[in-house]
Amino acid sequence: MIYYLLMFFVVIIWSAVFPLSKIVQDNISPYAFIFYRSVVSGLVCFIFMIFQKKKRISQWKLIAGSSFCFIVTMTSLSKAVSYIDSSLSAFIFSTSIVFVTAIESFLRKKHPTKRQIIGIIICLVGAILMIENLKFEMQSIKGVLFCLLGTISSSLGVIIINKVSFNSTDSSVRNVFLQNILCFIFSLVFFNEGIKDFPNVNMSSLWIILYCSIFSSIISIIMQFYAQKKISSQSAVIIIMLEPLFAAIMSVFILRENIFSVKFISGAILIIGSLIFTSLKKTE
Repeated sequence: MIYYLLMFFVVIIWSAVFPLSKIVQDNISPYAFIFYRSVVSGLVCFIFMIFQKKKRISQWKLIAGSSFCFIVTMTSLSKAVSYIDSSLSAFIFSTSIVFVTAIESFLRKKHPTKRQIIGIIICLVGAILMIENLKFEMQSIKGVLFCLLGTISSSLGVIIINKVSFNSTDSSVRNVFLQNILCFIFSLVFFNEGIKDFPNVNMSSLWIILYCSIFSSIISIIMQFYAQKKISSQSAVIIIMLEPLFAAIMSVFILRENIFSVKFISGAILIIGSLIFTSLKKTE
């Protein structure tokens, strides 16, 4: 039971990032936010790596690839919430599990099952409702495109990191540290944005940066590793799929976003379609 609660807590930590990323952009740009977030998480992980026993880092190319996907995902989602509601971004991002399964099936040359086809059709219905509600405004289109880029990038990152063999939980934690350090290196491309917006960082922005850096990028990932070692993959997927729901609830209370709209209906349809697409038969 404790591991299920741990997984729920992980999802709640991730969910809060969507509305908080929108709030912080009242003072700093999305690129500066990603730079500050990566600097803090990278430095914290670097300090922990120094005090760990020195071990040979294997499969570092795969970890570097997943780190690059992670920085693209963070940047894309931060840009997305600057154009569209954070709850809408969360709903679109919930389809990442569909992209993961679809890409892996394509790479393995597997044909989609009937259940997966039904899931895709339901997701398409949700997507059509969502697009129709956006009324093809340029701002909204940009937000959706950035969100899709982040979703696909996240899916590729998951596929890459799944190829990394973890001998123990300690090696998993060490790779989380390494991933954050590499993200810091990749984020240096936003160095100028970070310097330019530094005078605009106030106390509320600082707390958001610290939360996203330490809790979302480090602690929650380590908690996820511990939880998923004790619960089934299907249970973990179902709990993770609650992320957009928690994000939407937080957006309503924090950002006063409207919950009674087509956006939430279409978002719920996307979640249902994703769950059907990724659900496994009991015999599997």
